[in-house]
Amino acid sequence: MSIFNSAQEFRESLEKLPREDILDIIRSQDPELIKQINRIEWVFENKLSHLSWNDGTPVAGRKMTNRELALLVDEPFQVDKELLAAGVSAEHQKQLHIAKDSVVWAKNFLGANLRVYQILILRDPSLRKVLRAGRRLGKTFSLAIQLLHYSYTRKDGRSLVIAPMKTQVELIYQEILRIASKNEVVMNSITRKITSPQFMIQFSNGSTIRFFTSGMRSGGKSDVARGQEAHLIILDEMDYMHADDLDALYAMLQKTAEDQPDKVLIGASTPTGRRERFWEWCNSKRFKEFWFPSYCNPFFSKEQEEEFREQYSSSGYRHEIEADWGEDSEGVYPRKFVDRAFLSPGWQYEASLTSARSFHVIGVDWDKYGAGTNIVVLEACSENYEDPRFRGKVRVCYREEIDKSEYTLTKAVDRIIELNKIFNPKHIYVDRGYGEVQVELLKKHGVENPSSKLKEIVKGIGFGESIEVRDPYTKLMIKKEMKPFMVDNLRQFLEKENLFMPEEDEELYLQLISYVVVRMTATGRPVFEAGGSAVDHAHDALMLALLAITQNYGEFSKSTVANNTDTFSNEFFIPKNDKEEESKVYITGRVSALSARRSAKRSGTTGINRKMF
Repeated sequence: MSIFNSAQEFRESLEKLPREDILDIIRSQDPELIKQINRIEWVFENKLSHLSWNDGTPVAGRKMTNRELALLVDEPFQVDKELLAAGVSAEHQKQLHIAKDSVVWAKNFLGANLRVYQILILRDPSLRKVLRAGRRLGKTFSLAIQLLHYSYTRKDGRSLVIAPMKTQVELIYQEILRIASKNEVVMNSITRKITSPQFMIQFSNGSTIRFFTSGMRSGGKSDVARGQEAHLIILDEMDYMHADDLDALYAMLQKTAEDQPDKVLIGASTPTGRRERFWEWCNSKRFKEFWFPSYCNPFFSKEQEEEFREQYSSSGYRHEIEADWGEDSEGVYPRKFVDRAFLSPGWQYEASLTSARSFHVIGVDWDKYGAGTNIVVLEACSENYEDPRFRGKVRVCYREEIDKSEYTLTKAVDRIIELNKIFNPKHIYVDRGYGEVQVELLKKHGVENPSSKLKEIVKGIGFGESIEVRDPYTKLMIKKEMKPFMVDNLRQFLEKENLFMPEEDEELYLQLISYVVVRMTATGRPVFEAGGSAVDHAHDALMLALLAITQNYGEFSKSTVANNTDTFSNEFFIPKNDKEEESKVYITGRVSALSARRSAKRSGTTGINRKMF
């Protein structure tokens, strides 16, 4: 037993030494760590004066404590004579010495060069830890070392990794396998690794690491993990997880047997600006918080800082690089409305028509940094739509992102032309801010190919423009700024439960819940952006498509449509001539019944009106 108790005694004795003596010991073991200590202390003294600690006091410096410095020292191996007398050989004692310390084990077995903040995270004995870390600090590497060491050195160890999305748990899964491959013995100890239906790694000693997605919605997929037994629980990107699910997962820390060891919980995330469970845990005395901005990375350079400042907004930079909470960001779309909009069971996105009882509109967003083209296809469903869930509603039937590695102007335009042929949309609304040339190319194609109707249906929208709408009280036309109008339009679709998306589209869900108001201008105009690590390109394409519906069929989805009485299948699956197409008349909810009948009479329809939304 003394071989395990000696570590605590060793660290306690180190803490009592003068600071300079501890630094000398660290210097003798690894001079590189001294440089990193100096860097961390310099960062907190010189780079973060505009930020505050959790108690509200300004960040004016952060000298590493003797307790922290003691954690950086590798405990030397000494043969225990009592264990020798008990039959434990010196070599066996050495192996036990290496196995008990995840840092020493990683150095000896994996050849790992761990950074100061990674050593602190791994060696701190706290049972409840939260990592508030900037990007590119090696958070995933630290978590993978913790999981691999725990599983390799314990018989029948049970570890759980939970993150909002599958791509996030897969990243840790792959990192564990990558690290394990550094040592043949460690790699051979892995007897089974599977990726479906859930990721799982099994070891020859009976230990397992299971990976689950919580989903980001309330009551999402975390119920799959709740029945699992675990001694080590890792929650990655937890600031994107729903508070209700985190509370349920926290309850898993209860012991299920008297002889069970204490369970360990580690939560990690980059702050999003929300004041939810991650913020509460970081401010709780029950948890040991580790806060390290990206500046603490030994390889973070001035050039990288300039690049990131150019890429992120000021609040985004505070979240992503400085790992700071920033202002208490207000979510534009209340989460309860977003939750209701994502249906389960969902549906797969397929570029094909699925019903004759609907029509389509397309929204297209071009990213100014060349990240790609985002395309959202909305299906406006009739009152007799096959699936009763969508009757009189709008659903995202298809979404596509052309990856930046594939992005060229020609490919993006060609793809929109292809989707136009497939969906025969009534309108295509395109972000004109960074897509003016693309708009002209689409219209040019429409001139050269009149049957495509691209000349008529493509419309460029500038987010900085104004839009004329009718005031519901004065009935007068007034001007509103385009982007706030589109945001409000999307919010009303959500609040009225007129818009649905598949549960499987986690990326779109993330963009919606992460869209925040970061500040108000002097004139009272809100300034929006995607919070945390989220982007907003699919969100913007969705807003454009919804604007097409609102502008052409009634403000905020209040519209009436006069339909001709011939079968829908002819319209959707057999090309119609121009005269037949003109026979369908769309009128807004503000048009009187008399005007509707006149319009129907002029176009040859029966004048049958129906409420769409």
